[in-house]
Amino acid sequence: PVHVPLSQQHRTLLTISTYNTLATAQILCLGTIIFVFSLLRVALVGCSLGVAFWSIGSPWLWGRFFLPHSLVELPVLFYACAISMSSGIKWLAGGPEGRWCILKREFVANLKLFLLLIPLIIFAALLEAYVTNRW
Repeated sequence: PVHVPLSQQHRTLLTISTYNTLATAQILCLGTIIFVFSLLRVALVGCSLGVAFWSIGSPWLWGRFFLPHSLVELPVLFYACAISMSSGIKWLAGGPEGRWCILKREFVANLKLFLLLIPLIIFAALLEAYVTNRW
């Protein structure tokens, strides 16, 4: 078998989808136990976007770099953060069945949500790798 080298866009797609998948899994897993982690992750994204917008200056470049992120990737990230913070608050509040049962239940629910978010993460990576590089 002949190994065909990956193009730059294919490598970008693989890198972006891997990073975003791992970041979403990290948010959903760690956010349930340390629910402030999700808030810090969103704050970090917001700060980096603010610095990027301030340094870019041009509305055309702003739309070019922000539009692919704002369509799919950022809503998925914010939704995962909100769900993990909700799970963390439920775990922290406790209940009659105990915190361990709540943690297991929320972890399974977050795993199911993660499996539903993977196609959106891959779509966001496709959009970013192939659309952003073409502009």
